[in-house]
Amino acid sequence: MWVFSILFLVCALVLIVGVIMLIPKRTRQKGKIIAISFLILSVIFYGISRFSSNNYPNDEPGTITKSQYRQLKEGMTKDEVIKLLGDPASEDADVHEWNYRGIDGVSSGATAMLFFDGDTLSSIVDDGIITKSATSASDSGTSSTDEDTQITKKQYDQIKIGMSNTEVQSKLGKVSKENISDLDNQYEWNYSTDNGGLAYFKFDRKSNKLVEKSEIGVLSSDSSTITDKNGTKDDKSSETAKEDNSDYQNEVDSTIESVIDKDFTFDTTLKKLELNKNEGTNNPNDYVALIYLSYNETHSEKTTKKWIDKYTSHLAAKLAEKEPDITSISIFWETPRFKKNWNTAKFNLTKKDNKFYFDSENYDKTVFK
Repeated sequence: MWVFSILFLVCALVLIVGVIMLIPKRTRQKGKIIAISFLILSVIFYGISRFSSNNYPNDEPGTITKSQYRQLKEGMTKDEVIKLLGDPASEDADVHEWNYRGIDGVSSGATAMLFFDGDTLSSIVDDGIITKSATSASDSGTSSTDEDTQITKKQYDQIKIGMSNTEVQSKLGKVSKENISDLDNQYEWNYSTDNGGLAYFKFDRKSNKLVEKSEIGVLSSDSSTITDKNGTKDDKSSETAKEDNSDYQNEVDSTIESVIDKDFTFDTTLKKLELNKNEGTNNPNDYVALIYLSYNETHSEKTTKKWIDKYTSHLAAKLAEKEPDITSISIFWETPRFKKNWNTAKFNLTKKDNKFYFDSENYDKTVFK
């Protein structure tokens, strides 16, 4: 490690002093003792520094070389990975991911992402170590900045059920950590399009394979579909279903409007409400609410974010209290002050024990920096 390298250099300098002291007769005996002692110490520290440097490329923890990347194999244990690379630069416990910085990659800012199933390495994602980074390719349709990666309809269509997370990321670009959601036995990656559409990709945590993809406004301006191993279906209620829940939709609409009128201090409007059956529960009366709101004030980015966060939490609490049949909520916010006809924030919430809890919070980073 670097500590031993420094000690070696110090010993080497003292050794030189000892050698110089051999020249005058009156300091020769002391010089001999110093020279021999620090020669031995120099050899010891040099050997330790050379041996330990294999754990950390460039004496820097959390880094990886092209050679080391090629030695990684699925099925390795965490101890084996640490023996090869040392501790990761960062770790995301929610999706069992370790990240290492590339020091000789083919792209600047190269990283390697390692996904684990328990103690076993299950998937390896290269982002610029030995292949050009998907987020810097000029023809990938993605951005090389720190902003959220945006995708196209064509890219969405290329993603097939059963693909690994590595394959998905190679086609869509790197997903930002803010757009990764933990879903118990699954995890979800969220992407957006340049016209405000949203795409969601759910992976099985154990296999890291894609089990479901869904979109809102990606395939067309008003599309909303879900695709799994059984095929693609429209996520919107059928005309008959819409007629069946029209009374309930009016009730929920009224509840939301009442909360906005009575409790929201600043100008906010409900642009649209969609109610769909919640296919993820066994109760036929459970609903998913898609709520589209607009924050119409001309506040700063910081103040706007503060209030849409607060209003989201308050509205969710009121719906949990007044509308027990709603078990899942997605709230979309427009902020015309910054972008018109564009969803700049989205929140997903799920009800547990009669209260809503946040699953994910996503912000347009070109607005909320």
